[in-house]
Amino acid sequence: MTEDFLASQWASWMACGSDVLLSQIQSDLACTALDEDGLAPIVAFVREYQRNGTDWSARGLRGDQLRMPMLRLQEDAPALFKFICEKIVLAEKNKWVGGSLDGEVMASQTKYQKFVIASTPRAGTHLLRTLLGSHPCIEVHGEAFNRFGQHLLPYAVHDTTIDTILGKHLFRPYFEYVGAVGFMLFRDLDTEWGGENVWAALAKIRDLKIILLDRRSRLEQLVSLKKSLRDHIWYVGKDDKRSLTQEKVMIPCNELMDFIDRDVQNRSQFCAHFHGHDILPVAYEDLLAMSGSLMSELLYFLGVSDVPLQPGTGKKERRPMNSVVSNIEALRSSLSGTKYETYL
Repeated sequence: MTEDFLASQWASWMACGSDVLLSQIQSDLACTALDEDGLAPIVAFVREYQRNGTDWSARGLRGDQLRMPMLRLQEDAPALFKFICEKIVLAEKNKWVGGSLDGEVMASQTKYQKFVIASTPRAGTHLLRTLLGSHPCIEVHGEAFNRFGQHLLPYAVHDTTIDTILGKHLFRPYFEYVGAVGFMLFRDLDTEWGGENVWAALAKIRDLKIILLDRRSRLEQLVSLKKSLRDHIWYVGKDDKRSLTQEKVMIPCNELMDFIDRDVQNRSQFCAHFHGHDILPVAYEDLLAMSGSLMSELLYFLGVSDVPLQPGTGKKERRPMNSVVSNIEALRSSLSGTKYETYL
């Protein structure tokens, strides 16, 4: 097949009516080894070209996606394949389809470090998320498996599987400059999604790194949790002007001990489940101090450049616990010398 011959055939195909296009192409390509399966994508390609790529554009297709169904032409009809590729380039120029991506580029767009920030409510997840999110080469998603916060997600339990969330929403292709991609996971809440085990799915991602974020003072964490459940304020921006209540709260000793026991047990179970993964423990109190060495350690852990990080949140409660918890001295007295004392 010469270039002039193919150009002549193409012109006749473009002038063909839809009802005779298939038979015309079959007749013109009878000299090739193409069967019906090989001819079908060519016919579909020509039909859409006649329509100036209206459907391609509506579906947001790229040039390489048009080429994919016709790769067998490279062997069966190489001259025709080259000719069609030239038509695809023209379609890209006409903006009927997006520019092609080759395999090397596609591979480079998924060569980032996957990570998860595993924590519990009121332990500094938003602080850490905004810190890491301020890095130009890090993408940090929110609580991807929070089934109680589906109004904040672009998908729902009833129509999206764990694999789809991981492959299409989280760990998808990004621009080549992105060096790390992660999301937040509440280890005590986000254990299942649509009947599937979230921990089991994540454990299969062998190169997934885990930042294990805890708040040393479980007392402060419980106080913060109870106050947020009451005032519904879960996130405070750096310049947040909302007025916050200054009332004190009373924390029953048994409630605090139970809170600590359940959290420590859950943390132990989580670590055991992900024992084969690279885990970096981080304390919320150290994040607040904005230690340069900790910031560097976090960025080194994720394999990205060491640049200054900026928090995007403020601290909700700035008063000392003596001014917040009405029975603070009774708690300290009751738990002194016990395993719970270190968590006050």
